[in-house]
Amino acid sequence: MKKQAPVIVPPVFQKDFTIPFLEETWKRIYRVVSGASDLHFIGYSLPREDQFARLVLSRALRTNRLRTARKKQKPLRVHVVNPDESTQVTFLRLLGQTGRAQFRFHHTTFDAYVNSVADGSLDAV
Repeated sequence: MKKQAPVIVPPVFQKDFTIPFLEETWKRIYRVVSGASDLHFIGYSLPREDQFARLVLSRALRTNRLRTARKKQKPLRVHVVNPDESTQVTFLRLLGQTGRAQFRFHHTTFDAYVNSVADGSLDAV
């Protein structure tokens, strides 16, 4: 495996895919989200500037909804863990009306979330 120098991928619409592993990463994200039954976004706010991420996730979520409807499977469950309340609205918009019934927002930090799951006061899934 060829070593890759560290890179910063800024949250912008036009991603630079001159580095092959970045293109492969986004393809994998699409495939995984399209086929998932549960998604957990921990500490990710889906920044407004990252239109590319929103586009990929939006298309993958739509594919997921169509797949589960066609196969008559349970809809995707999405959990968002973030101390910033505005993140809830961002993800609800991304999911659209059909995703709201399976959406759960955890208004907390990662540490508090993990501790509440560990002590049994919160069911993570």
